[in-house]
Amino acid sequence: PQVEVSALGTAIDADRAEASFGSQPQRTLVGSANATQVIFSEPVWSNLSIQSHLQRAREVDRERLRLDVVLSAAAAYLNVLRAQTFERIQRENVQLTRANLQRARVRQLIGVSSPSEVYRWESQIASGRRSAIAANAQRNIAEMEHNRVLHRPLEESLVTVETGLDDESLVTGDPRYLEYFQNRSVFRAFRDFLVEEAIENAPELKQVDASIAAQRRAYRSAGNSFWSPTVALSGGISNRFAEGGAGADFAPQFPPGTPDLSGLFP
Repeated sequence: PQVEVSALGTAIDADRAEASFGSQPQRTLVGSANATQVIFSEPVWSNLSIQSHLQRAREVDRERLRLDVVLSAAAAYLNVLRAQTFERIQRENVQLTRANLQRARVRQLIGVSSPSEVYRWESQIASGRRSAIAANAQRNIAEMEHNRVLHRPLEESLVTVETGLDDESLVTGDPRYLEYFQNRSVFRAFRDFLVEEAIENAPELKQVDASIAAQRRAYRSAGNSFWSPTVALSGGISNRFAEGGAGADFAPQFPPGTPDLSGLFP
């Protein structure tokens, strides 16, 4: 219900109050209250239904965003593992090249090899160091991207755990899934099942369906507005709470012999 409460105070000069013969005292305070309850209104009911569909669309959009963040975080984490592996390989290559350089120097000292072999390994070390530095930079970038997706400080250290395809926390670690890859017919049935599940649970499609339902309800409401009435109950009360000043205590005077009509005046 809609409730409205109001108050009105008036003040006039004494001469006008006395000339009104009590109908308008000098000072008056009047209060009123009105209440309205809508019983049926097509625009109101349609708006309730439309907002319900739109809220569903917003909730589904939030779910879509959550799934996108999960996917981005997982991909960023795998990129960090890949960058760490590549950096480790480059560092190991530098260490192996350094060991070969030591052997080349020993071979040069005993006269087995020429200085060109030493120069070649020294050049290889410089190239390996450059690759290791680039791999380190790529790892730092991957870690910063991972922290950005998870809304963490960009330079916060990240502790990773090496994983493989046999990790039980991954889908590929479940041996039951291997049965669906044995032959083409079984894989085709499994693929069709995944497609159906994806279509049924896709947040993007649910959001589109909710938006279509809202537009359909708005279209139906626009058509119903030509003939659908609005029904409401309304009531009000008004009371003069106080009055004072000139004209507030007016008592009419009657000539002699006039019948007593004082009971008609409160």
